[in-house]
Amino acid sequence: MVDTAPRGTEQDGAAAAFAFVQRLAGELSDRRLDLPASPEIVVRVRDALRDPNVTAAKLARVVGSEPALAARIMHLASSFAINPDGRKVSDLRRAITMMGFNNLRSAAMAFAVAQLRDAARLRKVRDRLAEIWMQSVLVAGVCQAVARRQASLNADEAMLAGLMHGVGKLYILGRADSCPELFDNPASLSQVLRDWHASIGKAILEAWGFPEAVAEAVGVQDDIERDARGDVDLADVLIVGVMMAAYAGHPEDLELNMLGVRAFDRLGLDGPTCAAVLRDAEVEVQSLKVALGT
Repeated sequence: MVDTAPRGTEQDGAAAAFAFVQRLAGELSDRRLDLPASPEIVVRVRDALRDPNVTAAKLARVVGSEPALAARIMHLASSFAINPDGRKVSDLRRAITMMGFNNLRSAAMAFAVAQLRDAARLRKVRDRLAEIWMQSVLVAGVCQAVARRQASLNADEAMLAGLMHGVGKLYILGRADSCPELFDNPASLSQVLRDWHASIGKAILEAWGFPEAVAEAVGVQDDIERDARGDVDLADVLIVGVMMAAYAGHPEDLELNMLGVRAFDRLGLDGPTCAAVLRDAEVEVQSLKVALGT
């Protein structure tokens, strides 16, 4: 077959990708890793959470200064994913105490993502941003359902890892207006997303103070050949959670593609078990969608 692709377009895309990656590398090294369009309240919550002595009462005062974020926190604390016993959530301080600080970090990040999707300058990638976030919610529910079957794993941390696994892609797409040549070249953009999203996501979570295990899992989420030793871990859960979510509507394809992926074996997951996990995850996913305003 004769290659009829315009060489100028390919070269422009490659050059734009190289320049963009250089900027990403600089941001990584300088740890300038706030999501674009992050509202001031999100930055204030992040900074407050960096204080090892911060209290739920102080965080409630910070969060309470932004009614939209406060409402989201109350919804999340009442959701099945966080509050399966249906305990009454009477005030913001109680909601933050019930959720824990890591879930508060996630809620603040979700609020930043919502602002990112609504940014006028990112209209051309809005649908893609929304798609990534919806997939993140699905992965979060699947990871939580997988972890609940493992006595040694923390299901809440698994949910966090799933919810945050796509944050590197969101960060990259949030730079759409800074490099139009790249974002108008689908092949080059896809390569940048594929090659960089995991390391960017890990760096963002480290900068935000998420648990080390969550950041590490996000960093290796695409390593389906990972040959870990010892007990099952959060990375195993995220690797299978991402793959299971990708094939959620096609279980026959999942069974074929999971062959040889050691994380499935380490977690004791076969085809029928994965189907049961996906059914278990449906409640968590729907609850998270409502709570996070997705």
